[in-house]
Amino acid sequence: MSSPRSEDTAAAWFARMSLLHRPGFWIPVLVMIGFGAYHLVWWASDTPYSSAALITLLACVVAALLMLAIVRSSVVALGTSVKFFLAAVGFGAAVLGVDLVIGPARVGTETTTDVVGALALLGGLFVFSAGIYLRTDVDRPSAIRPGPRHVAEERFRLNGADAVLRRFRDFGPGTNRLVDVCRPQITAADLHFVAYSVDGECRFYLDVLEDSNVDRFFDQVTPETRREHYLQQARYLHRLMTGLNASFREIDAGILIRVVLDVERGALYYYWIDDRRFMTGVTLDQEMVDAADRKMVHVVDEVRVSLGHKRIGDLER
Repeated sequence: MSSPRSEDTAAAWFARMSLLHRPGFWIPVLVMIGFGAYHLVWWASDTPYSSAALITLLACVVAALLMLAIVRSSVVALGTSVKFFLAAVGFGAAVLGVDLVIGPARVGTETTTDVVGALALLGGLFVFSAGIYLRTDVDRPSAIRPGPRHVAEERFRLNGADAVLRRFRDFGPGTNRLVDVCRPQITAADLHFVAYSVDGECRFYLDVLEDSNVDRFFDQVTPETRREHYLQQARYLHRLMTGLNASFREIDAGILIRVVLDVERGALYYYWIDDRRFMTGVTLDQEMVDAADRKMVHVVDEVRVSLGHKRIGDLER
């Protein structure tokens, strides 16, 4: 029987290999194959080499890809445009480099042309790779870079369930009172996971994901995998909320203090505390989404009071 760690590693490997199934990867590869076939036919035949014909062909391909990108997205964001521009420029430079290396000498001597072509090819591949990386990796929510490892762990019975408490670096002795606020609300019936974060990094989380009464929610993933993804999603949500709050300030709408991601099997809660702190919670039971949300409100209110802030209900008063 394979261990949960090996299953998680395999899943992560297949997630990375999913890049091979994206049009952003294989369309340029096919174009490069066609480019190589063009030069192979030219080399094997007696027809004169025509850079103009090749450039015209590549321009048509790039124009078609650009039109496809515009059609698929009604709004072309600046970030997306920059990534596409990097990939296109890098691809074009690589094509030019191959053309210089294979084709006749056009930059001084034949040796000079080969050197310039090789440099253009290497530089183009680097820029193209940067554009593809930004396009496929940085924007993935699972900004899915693992966070820091916990530095302390406790396992105990809590409200009739098997609980796990993990502390991270910079936990601080004053944070213990926040853990105590969470303890009464965590049960196997509704609120299954609560995390407290500062500056985008988790300080502690408390959950009952390994309790036998919660096993029915784990058909395909392990509790450990869920924990890692909850923390990753929390960091991504925090960055997203920071950007949205900047927009809301322009219309004097105040701070976005609560987000509930009601999914098919449960819900993920995000609560803003202040500019540096936030809390996230999870229920795995769809029927308990409202009950768990009420518990999260209570937890966040008590945490806010402990930190010297108003309760959520008092913010508009």
